[in-house]
Amino acid sequence: MTTDFGRDTYCADSLRTGRYASGAVLVGQRCYHRLITPRGMLRGGEEERNFGLDLAGKIGHGVTKNEEAALPGQIQNELRKDAEVLEVSTRISSVKDSAGAVSWTIAISGTTAVGPFELVMGIAGNVPTLVRLTGGA
Repeated sequence: MTTDFGRDTYCADSLRTGRYASGAVLVGQRCYHRLITPRGMLRGGEEERNFGLDLAGKIGHGVTKNEEAALPGQIQNELRKDAEVLEVSTRISSVKDSAGAVSWTIAISGTTAVGPFELVMGIAGNVPTLVRLTGGA
């Protein structure tokens, strides 16, 4: 039995016309969008109202040690809302520069029915960036 998640225009940090995402990369792209979208910003029904975590807004201005410790679980819970995400793990690291500004790296490993994906994103201030998104068997 084959699994087909479809195909969509590649759109991580910006729309890339002429480039398409499919398979595990498409799922990884959706996961990235879940992590940068403020909850309640999508129109639609219950699923749309519960979509999003807005990591940049959550950690962009600093967090306590307890809040930082809770982040991997919050990220994993949000990403598991996507029916195609079978397994997910998260690693988070932060670095403080000499001026006291904190930048974050969030590395996510996920598994779908068509293979794994790796999503790495950064957050500096309250600006998220896609560092890397790969997928495949």
